[in-house]
Amino acid sequence: MEQDTGLTVALILVAIAVLMQAEAMLGIWLAIRKIPGQIESVRSDIKQRLDPQAQSGLEIVNNPREPLRTISANLAEISTILRDRTSNADQVAAELLDKTRLQIVREDRLVSELVEKLKPPRMLAKRASSAPSHKSLRWSRACVPTWSSCSRAAA
Repeated sequence: MEQDTGLTVALILVAIAVLMQAEAMLGIWLAIRKIPGQIESVRSDIKQRLDPQAQSGLEIVNNPREPLRTISANLAEISTILRDRTSNADQVAAELLDKTRLQIVREDRLVSELVEKLKPPRMLAKRASSAPSHKSLRWSRACVPTWSSCSRAAA
């Protein structure tokens, strides 16, 4: 009888284990049954979001001429604007250089005249005998390149 009791207890435990496995399998089966519905809802959501982008991409691939024309027109306009602005900057730099040279010559003359006035009389006689030179003007033209000559040389 003890064996029958032990066997009964073992049989009850096995039955409980089989029922627990059946419940787990039923839970898995119910969860798997819901997956296709969830996948379909995700697929429709993705399709709804991606269709406009796919359509515009197909339009660009199927008709690339118009976007390319727009891009090339924009690039041509940008290049013209840059060329004009570079030319304007070159002109401004050339004008600035010319004005700076003139100012240097004026200052050189002013300093020379001031030095002449401050020299003693015997130095004036010696200075009057020699021919006047404009070294500063020659120096500024020789040593400072013009922007316009640089831009012409580059072109």
